[in-house]
Amino acid sequence: MTTVELNSSKYQAPDGWISPHSLYLCRTRMNLTPPQVEELTGISAELISKWEQSKETPSLEQLEILAKHYRCPVGYFFITQPPTQFPETINFRGLTRERFENLSYKSRLKIDEFITLADTLTDIVRESNISISPEIPIRNLDDDIGDIVKKEREAFGFSDKVREKWLTPIEAFYFWKNAIEKRGVYVISLSLVVNEVRGASRWEKESPPVILVNKSDSESATGRTFTLLHEWAHLMLRQPGVICDFIGDKELVNVEWFANKFAAEMMVLNSELRDYLKTKGLFEYKARWGDNDINVIKNHFKVSKDVIAIALENLHLAPSGFYKIKREQWDKRKAFFRNIGRPGHNKTKVARRFEELGKPFSSLLANAYINGNVSINRLSKTLDIKVERLNDFVNYVKVADY
Repeated sequence: MTTVELNSSKYQAPDGWISPHSLYLCRTRMNLTPPQVEELTGISAELISKWEQSKETPSLEQLEILAKHYRCPVGYFFITQPPTQFPETINFRGLTRERFENLSYKSRLKIDEFITLADTLTDIVRESNISISPEIPIRNLDDDIGDIVKKEREAFGFSDKVREKWLTPIEAFYFWKNAIEKRGVYVISLSLVVNEVRGASRWEKESPPVILVNKSDSESATGRTFTLLHEWAHLMLRQPGVICDFIGDKELVNVEWFANKFAAEMMVLNSELRDYLKTKGLFEYKARWGDNDINVIKNHFKVSKDVIAIALENLHLAPSGFYKIKREQWDKRKAFFRNIGRPGHNKTKVARRFEELGKPFSSLLANAYINGNVSINRLSKTLDIKVERLNDFVNYVKVADY
């Protein structure tokens, strides 16, 4: 028997109760090494290795620490084969294989948070007896994208006159975000590692559809708008549950291509870009388009570099594979600037969480709290806000808007 101190009382942890293999599986699921666990928890890497080799036994208190950082229940450590993957409704084929295999701990944490939030959303919708009727048309890969774009622009109420009223890219983002939310989709914004994951979508049977966008995108609102429309395409194709980098593994290459082209043309039609390039004397084939030219064009249309790169390739003004090459170059560059100029860093925790979850989700949580459909502890955990600040959140939701 191993005796450990826990909350000033003796806890007897029988040797052999802990599954060393489960400790290993739960750690590697999050792509953590023993030294990284030591950095996160203060528990030595040597001790982590001894536990996984059944040379020593951790205390319950230590298991609780590990569970927090491994994002799993403590009970997983007591069974021989715990779940080690994300839900079957989430897959990573939207990532290149290299990115999938090397997803960082932070990316895995954020994906896990997204899944947890989506599950919580589903639970509260069901417990509150709220009907789910999202207005998402069914599209197929062999449909004409130009025709789809025309119909979706009309459905969203988008026109050239609407775009002319936008003074900043953030206004464009919130136009599309509000339009998609009105169709019954919840949009969550979390800080993702910009050169690993760009976005995701999830829509299970009898559950609300959810889209994840990266609030830390180095192009800010323009990049998030592209992500938003890209994931909307996944919902239309009825192929959500995909973690995306917009390049994708070979299995989903056609789906990612479709989603990219749809998002790009929703924001800028090829004909619109063609006319603009002609007025600027830029309507010509170039093997290499510099970022300066791309930035001038994107700023005119208030869109992201992704949109312009894809459009140039579609118009055959750039070589085949141009977007993929530029995307990889930009991702490498983004790694150096991921923490620079991040919006909202001076806002309160309540305000930041409202923006991350969006108005519909925040309102749902606030109403569930008022009506007693969600416990105080669960709401506090979901919002990552102290119990004494929950009323602040509810009051903020009542008056806040985008």
